[in-house]
Amino acid sequence: MSLTRLVVRAIACDGKFLGPDAGGAWITVRDPATGVVYADQLVTGTSSGPADLMTVSQPRTTPVAPDADTPALDITIDLAQPTLLEISAEGPWKLQPQGIGMNRVVMTQTVLPGVGLVGEVLPGGIATGFQIQIPGLAVTLDAPIGKSGLSVDIGAYVSMMCGCKISTSPPWPDSDFVVTADVFHGDALIASVPMQLTSTPSQYSATYLPPQIPRGSLYTVRVRASQKSFPNSGVSNVVSFVAGW
Repeated sequence: MSLTRLVVRAIACDGKFLGPDAGGAWITVRDPATGVVYADQLVTGTSSGPADLMTVSQPRTTPVAPDADTPALDITIDLAQPTLLEISAEGPWKLQPQGIGMNRVVMTQTVLPGVGLVGEVLPGGIATGFQIQIPGLAVTLDAPIGKSGLSVDIGAYVSMMCGCKISTSPPWPDSDFVVTADVFHGDALIASVPMQLTSTPSQYSATYLPPQIPRGSLYTVRVRASQKSFPNSGVSNVVSFVAGW
């Protein structure tokens, strides 16, 4: 048997690591052949990575560099022989209460005894580790939906999976994103309303004027978002509201 170190990190596609702004990521390491679970826990850390992570220039072959505060699952296990491990990361965990929006990525990797999954060791002994990329966008629909006269004000919060905010400037300019509120009456989609970024980063809004149907009609709203430059997308929880003329 050899002591074998595993360092696992979850990082957002076109984003930073899943730290406290994302509520962390749930990371699991198991041996699918034996069913042995080596780790199954929430990993949050104290930051999403270095402040310059999105602006530093590096070769494509260079792993994304974390710092001492970047979240990581860091464990040591005993292995007697090369072992195929299943490693998964699910997040952002802040979306877990709404029951929709998290993505789970499962990867397998053969791990050698005494070698492990450490990656490059940076100054200070920081290991880049085995990095799992989480795709998607985190979308939360504001509730309750505000009503002003006959119109309905729809608000939503859209961010990268790491919790990083969309604004009018790089690295995540709102021109790179499309956010839409879908309005349903019963099972029928009756309107798709474009949403615009407000003066608050990541906060989107739209105003919808329901058609002339009987007062007290029940509607539901769902917000979807996508990114043009990366294959990231996300959808919100569903919120109901009553309106009508």
